[in-house]
Formats: sequence, C-alpha cells, structure tokens
Amino acid sequence: MPRDFENAGGGGLGLDNEQRRNAAIIIQVGLKMGMSWRDIKIGLMAALQESGLRNLHYGDRDSLGLFQQRPSAGWGTPDQVTDPEYASRKFFQALKSVHNRDDMPLWMAAAEVQRPAEEYRTYYRKHFGTASNILKWYRKGHPGVRSSAGGGPQAVPTDGAPNELLSLQKFLAESKKREVPTTPGIAAAKPPGMDASIEPLVLPNFNSQAEFNRAVEALGLTPRGRKGANQTRKAIIKFAKQFIGTPYVWGGTSPDGFDCSGLIYYVLQHFGYKVPRVSYQLGQPGYNLFAGRTNLKNLRPGDLVLWDNSSRNNGADHVAFYLGNGLILEAPRPGRSVTISELYDRDNAWGVRLKL
Repeated sequence: MPRDFENAGGGGLGLDNEQRRNAAIIIQVGLKMGMSWRDIKIGLMAALQESGLRNLHYGDRDSLGLFQQRPSAGWGTPDQVTDPEYASRKFFQALKSVHNRDDMPLWMAAAEVQRPAEEYRTYYRKHFGTASNILKWYRKGHPGVRSSAGGGPQAVPTDGAPNELLSLQKFLAESKKREVPTTPGIAAAKPPGMDASIEPLVLPNFNSQAEFNRAVEALGLTPRGRKGANQTRKAIIKFAKQFIGTPYVWGGTSPDGFDCSGLIYYVLQHFGYKVPRVSYQLGQPGYNLFAGRTNLKNLRPGDLVLWDNSSRNNGADHVAFYLGNGLILEAPRPGRSVTISELYDRDNAWGVRLKL
C-alpha cells in the first residue's frame, strides 16, 4: 500500500490515524477497480456518514464495518464486511450498478447504494466538503495518480518509476493529445473535471491565478445553463473563480477575506453593478439588478442562491453565486475559504435572477 495518510502531516482534516488509513484504503480500492474520482468521493461520503471512517464491529441490527454493511442482507460474512478492503470493494461494485449515477447528486448516489430510511437519505450531503479535502490531500501526497475511469486514453508505457506531477501547461497539452502519463498500473483517464463537474477542486498544481483561469476554461469547466451563459455572465464567473481559496472573514469585502455576501458584493461591484452589501438585502427587490425570486431550476450561471436557515433576521442568511450544473461558488463560513460546492440544502434554498 502507498504511503499512508498518517505520514502526510494531517493536512488540517481533523481525522485520526485510523480514519486516514481507512480513507486511503477506500481511495486505493476505488482506483484499482477503475472508479472515477467522483465515484471515490461518493464512497468517502458514504463511509463518513455510516461509520465516521471507522471499522466498527457493531451497528444497527447486524450492520458492521466502514459502510455498515449487513451480512443478513447479502453483503458478506461478518469477517468479510469488517475487512476495509473487502467492504470498499463491495460498495463500489454496488455503486457501479446504480443507473445514471453520474447524472445525480453525489449524496443521492451514496443513498442508492446504502438504502437508508427515507428521512436519512440526504445526510450524506453534509460530508461533501470533507470528502473533497481528503481527495485533495491524497492526490497531493501521491503525485501522478489518476483515476482510470471514464474511457480515457491508455497510459503511456513507463520504465516503472513514478511520474512527477505534470506542470499545468504540459498537463493540458498532453491531455489534448490523449497521452496523459500516469503511475504504472493505473490507466489514465480524462483530465480531472471531465468526469465530474466538482473536480475543479482537485486540479493539478498551478503557478499563478492566470494559469488557473486558463485551466478552468481549457478543461471545459465554465458552467453553462440550459441556454448557455452570455458573455457578461461568463466574465463574472471567471472573475469570481479567481478568489477560490480566499479565507472567510466575517464582514470581509476584499481579496484579503470575504464573507458570503462580501464576495457577491465585491465581484459585482468590479463590473460596475451597485448591489446591497448583506445577504438578506440581496434576496429582496429594490436594487437595479434584481429580476425576481425564482425556483432553483430556472437559474442561470451568475444568478444567486440564497438560504434562510436561522432566525437572526427576516430573509436570507447565506448567499452564493450559481455556476450551473448544480454547482455554486461560495464563501461558506468561518474556518473555510471560497470554494465550489454542490448545491446543498435545496429545501431551504431559493434563487434570485439578476439582470445581467
């Protein structure tokens, strides 16, 4: 097994050695089975929910192991389902059989495998961020490792020595030729982000913000609504993505730090639009860009998603840019940074159309 997570310095994930070791096993089993990074993230989200990434020898009724698989339901013997490698393999085998899994939210795909009670199906959603960070950490510690899923090009033959992580420009050039080198024994795939729209969070290292922007565009990650985004909306999204990784700062309205509405305010001000400063005002009529509150399915890239999830005020408490394809760009909360996320908590969210 490659170098384990406990030797990688912790990475700020808040996981102990056992959890990191089990996360590494899930990832490595997924890679060996040819699963995509998206599939592997689904597996991590499922294990985080079911066991907290611990190989439990107890559970509801006869549920056991990382994924709380039940021997009585045909998952295997108690000894088998408490073997993390076996349990991971059984999870991914079941995931492969989920029809159209690439077209559904990650939490829903996890629920299709795990089959929890209806009221618990959405619980997997809350582990999206942790699973994303685990994958980023793993790939940073294992340069050159790529998913073999997605019908991508075969690996270029090597002499058996691990490849260095490709520079961004070489990565893009080689991807275009369909000749992406990879670690021996793991077939190459489409560039990260082609299989799953969430993968811009795990792009290869880049040397400047401009290189990051070009990578996003070159890999086809500029989201588009059903009718496509006009040039203004494209420019707003491209500009906003420059601030991925900027820390959350309460009241922040600059690249030194943003809160949720501060990010919206700064980006739109950059393009000459005067908008309110705080979330609940962004969700109400009265400013020049406001084109009405709408269902989430009617949003276009560059519009806003808002949530009313506390009693602090009458109206929205959180706001994010909608990117299209079920993704948002947000400054989530203290301790986090600006990031791309899957649109979550849809029951408490609504959209605001902007006149862009």
